[in-house]
Amino acid sequence: MTNANWNDANRVMRMDPGPRDSFVVTLVDGKRVSVEPVDAYEQALNRATVLARRIKRPVKLLPMQAAELIGLMGLKAGDMTTPSADDAETRQLVVNTCREAILESNDASVRREAHGVLVGMGETL
Repeated sequence: MTNANWNDANRVMRMDPGPRDSFVVTLVDGKRVSVEPVDAYEQALNRATVLARRIKRPVKLLPMQAAELIGLMGLKAGDMTTPSADDAETRQLVVNTCREAILESNDASVRREAHGVLVGMGETL
């Protein structure tokens, strides 16, 4: 974990992924910029570094478990089965990220968690 002043511009604040993390979320000013499978952590870190330099603002990179990601989005797993029109974009982001994790992750626990999220959402593979 980087211990730096959050107010410093051009800085990436990050935590290394833990063994149960399945996703990595990139935030700027508390707003979600991207969500990717945790296997793409290094690529996300590289993009965050470039972004921080370009926009001259701090960027935060947070590894998360699926349940944390759904909570960050202000949803409950059950809510994802019948989204409102406003939630449709968020739902599709979660579905796409989980499918990508299942197809591309080398970590069986990441694939298992992503599969569990999709099943809980009523999605088919």
